Amino acid sequence: MIELIFLVLGLALALAGIYWLTSTREFVAKAAATTGLIVSVEERTSTSDDRTVRTYAPVIRFKDAVGREVTFTSNFSATGMQRRVGQSVPVLYDPHNSAQARMGGGAPLYLGPAVLLVIGLAFAGFGGGSTVMKALSGSLNKPRGDVGALAGNWVNVDAQTSHITRVTIAARGVSVWGKCHPYDCDWGMPASYDSIDGANGTMSVTWAPSFARKNQQLTLLPDGRLKVVTFTHFVDRSKRQDRENTDYFARAK
Repeated sequence: MIELIFLVLGLALALAGIYWLTSTREFVAKAAATTGLIVSVEERTSTSDDRTVRTYAPVIRFKDAVGREVTFTSNFSATGMQRRVGQSVPVLYDPHNSAQARMGGGAPLYLGPAVLLVIGLAFAGFGGGSTVMKALSGSLNKPRGDVGALAGNWVNVDAQTSHITRVTIAARGVSVWGKCHPYDCDWGMPASYDSIDGANGTMSVTWAPSFARKNQQLTLLPDGRLKVVTFTHFVDRSKRQDRENTDYFARAK
């Protein structure tokens, strides 16, 4: 769900950025150019990481083509702009309505829409990328063959186990829960699993948590129990020795 929210929000921001950029280019194409003077600045504040950030928007005065004096406040603000009071800056204005004016130059015109577009694309990329990767991962990790008699919900016969407590096997995948407090831990999605021998009562599963690589062999025993052998190789620089655990499971009633 969160990925979808990021995707929708990102697309909306990106579209807004594109619209802003397009309208700016259209304004520049028809605008008249002149030079203005920064006569003062307006302070603007925002909060970032629990600290107040102050920027300054220039108040600019210029004369249009017929000699009318116009004063406007730029939408562009930056730190240090107050030190530019008294300096000349390029100005673009609508020749039919000189009150519609903007500070010229690259950053004052295009920085806002560019930032909005980049943020939108980043959000959309995260949301869309996560959604696609999940779908692709699910597609790639689909088991081959039929899980056969292995299918079902299995519970460890040792109620006091400190290892795997439950296993669920279905055509759509494998789920494993380990002993945790206060609730058992879901191992998530396996890195790979192969049920091509499921009809013969065996199956192999590989897990790849950040700290180890786990290879499991699942076997249906003649007495109806499920035997799970887990070989763990640690990769987290803890120098822990590889280990092997064997657990037995009965079908949940």
